[in-house]
Amino acid sequence: MTGGRGSETSNTSACVSEGDPIFPAGDDSSGCSSYTYIGSDGEKVPKNAQNVEYGAGISTIKVNAAIRCCRVKSVIHPDSIITIEDQAYWSCRSIEHLRLSS
Repeated sequence: MTGGRGSETSNTSACVSEGDPIFPAGDDSSGCSSYTYIGSDGEKVPKNAQNVEYGAGISTIKVNAAIRCCRVKSVIHPDSIITIEDQAYWSCRSIEHLRLSS
């Protein structure tokens, strides 16, 4: 999962589709497979994301971060997560794999 292309460092999140076009955070374009959440103010996981990975160093998953993301199947949290706020995963009924720490 990636928040940018190649080895570039990026301060923006990205949604990566199977064909590798990059969609900006919050875009609901079809085909999103992976999304890296970096914890920006007001950041939301795209509703069509299937795999979500939280960036290293994030300590809090904000309220409604992945609200109504009904296609999410896999969620990976870094060891740095301390708090998961209310309704962070509200209505995410397809989660099959949830890794809380390594």
